Amino acid sequence: MILKYKTYNRLLIFLLFLTVVDGFSTLYFVTNQYAIELNPIMAALLELGGLVFLFVKLATSFLGVFVLWLARDVYISHVFSIILAAFYTVILVFHIDIAIAVFF
Repeated sequence: MILKYKTYNRLLIFLLFLTVVDGFSTLYFVTNQYAIELNPIMAALLELGGLVFLFVKLATSFLGVFVLWLARDVYISHVFSIILAAFYTVILVFHIDIAIAVFF
């Protein structure tokens, strides 16, 4: 275990926040043709509709975070959670860059 329980729980909540922001901003930017979805699976889901995309994105995110929470005593779950949070933080920076280009 790397992180204390309270810190780990906060990291998982932050990870959920990042995935929710990613889902909604991706939907907005792609449907308005400001960006493209690079993940081919998620791009295919976008073609099925925004609600399908959001449902799958959020359901898999919540399920993944729940599994990480269940494995909170396992060392690798802490490492994986930190890597995922860093990855989604970088994605959020890209979304902010797109938003600045679109709105300002």
